Amino acid sequence: MNNTNKIQRLAHAVAASLFLLCIVAGSIAKTPVPGELVFPGGNNELTIALERAEAIYQPYQEAGRAYEYLGSLGELSQEQEIMFWRGWYAAEAGLVDEAEEIYRTLIGRIPNDAWNYNALGYLLAEHEYVKLYEALAWLEKALKLEPSDPDILDSYGFALTKLGYLSEAEKVFTKIRWQGGYDPTIFYNRVVVQLLLGQEAGAAQTIETMYEQGEDVPGNREAIELALVAWVNSRQEIDEEMLASLALAREENPGNPLLPLAYAFALHAQGSDDSAQWQLQAASYLIDANSEPALLRYYSEVLHEMGESEEAERFLRLLISQEPDNPWNYNSLGSLLAEQGQKLEEAVELMEQGLVLAPDRPEILASYGWVLYRQERPAAARAMMERALNSEKEMGQYTLVETLTHHGEILWEMGNEDAAVEAWKSAWWKDRSHDKLGETLARYNQAFE
Repeated sequence: MNNTNKIQRLAHAVAASLFLLCIVAGSIAKTPVPGELVFPGGNNELTIALERAEAIYQPYQEAGRAYEYLGSLGELSQEQEIMFWRGWYAAEAGLVDEAEEIYRTLIGRIPNDAWNYNALGYLLAEHEYVKLYEALAWLEKALKLEPSDPDILDSYGFALTKLGYLSEAEKVFTKIRWQGGYDPTIFYNRVVVQLLLGQEAGAAQTIETMYEQGEDVPGNREAIELALVAWVNSRQEIDEEMLASLALAREENPGNPLLPLAYAFALHAQGSDDSAQWQLQAASYLIDANSEPALLRYYSEVLHEMGESEEAERFLRLLISQEPDNPWNYNSLGSLLAEQGQKLEEAVELMEQGLVLAPDRPEILASYGWVLYRQERPAAARAMMERALNSEKEMGQYTLVETLTHHGEILWEMGNEDAAVEAWKSAWWKDRSHDKLGETLARYNQAFE
């Protein structure tokens, strides 16, 4: 599968990562089975079958049909290469359980093939939050067999990011970088982690490197567009050149709902609300209840940011019904209800469900703490915030500063004003332009130099 096809898939699945850049640690999207589709040599049955499957898949991404075709080949469907790519097409078609079963079967048959471990590890990391540690274990097995393979390292960095080990993920992406070569997907993944860590200069340099590669590299242009979208949603400063690049991408890809959503987000951040509303409306024509959950998550985030809270709530409730095992949906809806000051008892229930599914995530602990504070339970709120801040897992920079800001407000209202000021100072040193921090400091008449 060439890089262009990989990046095209990002346009849908990356919405999850962009949403999470604002709320939680990042989730980075790429193909469940990294690497190129290499057909075996010779004009034999296996080669012909794979070529036909690819012809079915292209150019309309008919992954489900390709998956079914490879499964209809009798004994040939049990060949290793056929099974491997049947698993890939299954994952592309959203048939996650079927893909997982195929990869587990392959691992049982061929225990020394790094790509089977990599395929299963990435699949679990992308689709099953409750299996993230298992995903990491499979990827570590893959790396023992192929310790320097950039695609397997990329999968490993992706899993580390989803688990909240952001600094470790950045080390992995740095290792890939110094090994040379260029893959737009891997460079895009590195941009996301750098933005989560607040490494604005590093992310800018990575994007500049992507620009230097030019449009001759398959998929590079699409990866740059997605990197710009990631920048917008990380709430880093947006200059006019970046905004113009995003506007151009929007014009050249009118059928991709991700781009008008990001453009609306950027315009809203700059105070151009009329133009932002127009872009949001344009995106709404491309999105409905049957859209991919990742896209719906991002849509609900932009709706929330732009004051369309009722519509955001509607989509989040839809997501919970579609993905009852995804902790971030509960976290998002609970946070939205708490911010509105409505249905606080339900917000608490939502946060508790999120923690059942993800008991060690500092982002959800922090959100729960803020819900408890809105419920006028400051002592419980403070304890929850401190658990979040003392977690071994890292929050994204924006979320960390927001957590410190909320922690300071809780401390102040409990009468511990000195500790509150220290929390706010810590947040200020990390990101003095943070919107939530600025609002809170103004309310409490605090200013730092």
